[in-house]
Amino acid sequence: IQCEQEIKQTGNRTRLYWSDKCRMAYKRTCKAVPIQSEQAKANNLELPKAGNELKEKKFDPAIATFQKALAMNLDNAAAQAKLDAANKAKADEEVRKKAEEDAKNKAEAEKKRADFEKLIKEGDGKLKDQKFDEAIAQYNSALAMQVDDAVANTKIKEAQDAKNAAEEAKRKAEEDAKNKAEAEKRKAEFDALIKQGDGELKEKHFDPAIATFQK
Repeated sequence: IQCEQEIKQTGNRTRLYWSDKCRMAYKRTCKAVPIQSEQAKANNLELPKAGNELKEKKFDPAIATFQKALAMNLDNAAAQAKLDAANKAKADEEVRKKAEEDAKNKAEAEKKRADFEKLIKEGDGKLKDQKFDEAIAQYNSALAMQVDDAVANTKIKEAQDAKNAAEEAKRKAEEDAKNKAEAEKRKAEFDALIKQGDGELKEKHFDPAIATFQK
C-alpha cells in the first residue's frame, strides 16, 4: 500500500529513492518507482533555465548551470551533452563574431585606402597645376591617415621640391628681368649721350662734346 501511494505521489520518474518497505514490496508484487530527491528536483528546475540562457546566448551562465547539473551525478550523459552543446555554441559564436569583426575591419581598411588614394590623386592634380601649397596640404592629409606613409612622404617631398624649384626659377627670372631693364636703361642713356656729343662736336663745341663723351 505504501509503495502504491509513493508511486501515485511521484508519478513515473527516471531517478527515484525508495522507502525500505517499498523496496521490499518491489521485490514481491509491484513495479515501484523511487521517490525523486530534492537535489534532482533542483536539477530539473535549473536545466530549463540554462536552456533559456543558451538560447539568449548567455553562454557562461548556461555552461555554469550545466556543470552544476553534471556534478550532481544524476544523468551524466544528458548533462554532459548539454554542456558540450553549450561549449560548442559559445565557440561557434566567438568564431562568428571574429569573422564579423574581421569583415568589418577589412571594409574599413578598404574604405580608408580608397580615401587615401583619392587625396593623393587630388594632390597630384594640384601639383600639375603648380598649386604647390594646396598639393602639399592634400598629401599631408593623406599622411595623417597612416595608410602608406612612404608614398605620402615621397609626394610631399616632390611637391616641396617642385615649389622650391618654381620659386627659384621665379626669383631668377625676376632678377634677369631687372638686370635686363637696367642694362637697357643704361644703353639708352649711353646712346643719348653719344648722340648729344656728336651734335656738340658737329657744331664745334669741343669742350662740351668732350665732357659729354667722357660721361
